[in-house]
Amino acid sequence: MHHKFLVIDEHTVVTGSANFTSSGFHGDAGRKQTRGNVNHLLRFSDAGLAKLFKAEFQRLWGDGPGGDQDSQFGLGKEAPGIQIAQIGSTRVEVLFAPHPKRHKQHGLQQIGGWLSTAQQGIDMALFVFSAQSLANQLEESVNKGVKVRLLADPSFASRSFSEVLDLDKEHRKRLKKMSMLLFLPRGEASID
Repeated sequence: MHHKFLVIDEHTVVTGSANFTSSGFHGDAGRKQTRGNVNHLLRFSDAGLAKLFKAEFQRLWGDGPGGDQDSQFGLGKEAPGIQIAQIGSTRVEVLFAPHPKRHKQHGLQQIGGWLSTAQQGIDMALFVFSAQSLANQLEESVNKGVKVRLLADPSFASRSFSEVLDLDKEHRKRLKKMSMLLFLPRGEASID
């Protein structure tokens, strides 16, 4: 499981990329050179959104420790598509993964669709970037004149499954407008 969310009193949702650990927020104890992981948290106060997150929790929890094997994880989990919560005048789209690739609303397809709407710029801060379909979409965006910037963890950027260095290496000539910024432990390096 990779979720990170809280539902408090069926009204407040706290979610984001952060693991709820001391090292995740403050760095490793006794190692002054660590700065903690770069994460984010979002807090929403809305009963409708809380209801969507509580339903996801319930799918995972099942009957809890009651003995029935009805907790749903991974691809065996019931996978609703995008669900909508309206917070004031803001439409919030919620998608709980994973979904089979054949599912019409799987996450990578949704992200690709959102990327395709960009007209001026795309800024991405990602721990890991390994989806070829999204790399292809970014190439299309750059070819349309969209400025793309990426912050990625260098320890994952050079792994075989990563698209970060592939974008720079394979598409260097075609993606001249793409600015790649890699987050490094001691600063930033630009690959332009």
